[in-house]
Amino acid sequence: MENIRIKAAILHFNNNVRKENEPRMTQRSLGLFVIPSNGDFYISNWSNGKHLGKLKPEHVRKICEFTKVDANFLFGTKKMEL
Repeated sequence: MENIRIKAAILHFNNNVRKENEPRMTQRSLGLFVIPSNGDFYISNWSNGKHLGKLKPEHVRKICEFTKVDANFLFGTKKMEL
């Protein structure tokens, strides 16, 4: 399995979704939303292609919800229409 595009999703959020007065999203802030304990560890590893066996559908849903992308974008299966 390839890397999932977490860094691209965070970049998409910061450049296209985030309001001007909101703080920028980081891997750490996304990690705390997805998995409250050690989430930043998993987000970092998932974005580098490690520990992908621990990635569950509910994690994908939360990543998509928080970054405002779809699963196709995360896994690079087809271009997300904006």
